[in-house]
Amino acid sequence: MRPITHSRTVRVLDRLMARRYRAKRVSHTKSSARSLRKHAKRTRFDGNASEARREQVTFVQCRRAFLAWANTRAGMLGAITIVRSTRASMEARFGNLNPVLSFSVSGTSIGVSVLVGQYQDWLVEFDSAPRRRSGGYVCDLVMPEYAVVYPNRLALWRTEVFECFQRWFAGALLAAAALIANQNERTGFMATALYPGRHALSREGYIRFPLFVNTSETISRGEGV
Repeated sequence: MRPITHSRTVRVLDRLMARRYRAKRVSHTKSSARSLRKHAKRTRFDGNASEARREQVTFVQCRRAFLAWANTRAGMLGAITIVRSTRASMEARFGNLNPVLSFSVSGTSIGVSVLVGQYQDWLVEFDSAPRRRSGGYVCDLVMPEYAVVYPNRLALWRTEVFECFQRWFAGALLAAAALIANQNERTGFMATALYPGRHALSREGYIRFPLFVNTSETISRGEGV
């Protein structure tokens, strides 16, 4: 076996270092290529992702505003129960209101629905369609000549949705004597309305519900209200 001289040792070390450098370089190149592909994907969907994040942030703010409103009326509405919650919406019921009523809140709408057995119907819904434009957001459900530019989505929701819901709640829901519903088993649909109200439902097969659970009458059926 030939002894390894100083010069040969140096050459061996040089070859080992060269191999290590080439391996690192290949790894770095592959890593850079992966990073570029990921960056391209992020750039392609950055607009959608940013808008989705804005929608989620808006919903959190809307949820907080709705819960604050409910807390100020806890003596009348009772405790609030969140029956369903996602990253973009929630559904709640109130302890003093009839449990057939559910309140749905999202970053674009507030709705009140009625669920009786397998039948469900929207009692009322306040909706909006935010569209980004120069200077802020407008609601596409409003005629262009009456559209208002809001600085952000929360401001649009407060004016176009939340304020309308509060007016309905104070002026229509609290003034109603009962909730009436017509079920149609042949079609599988149900129509609901507040009574008295602007909407006249058929008097055949209707069901009347009290709005508040502390009402002595829990449920009634009849030919007239």
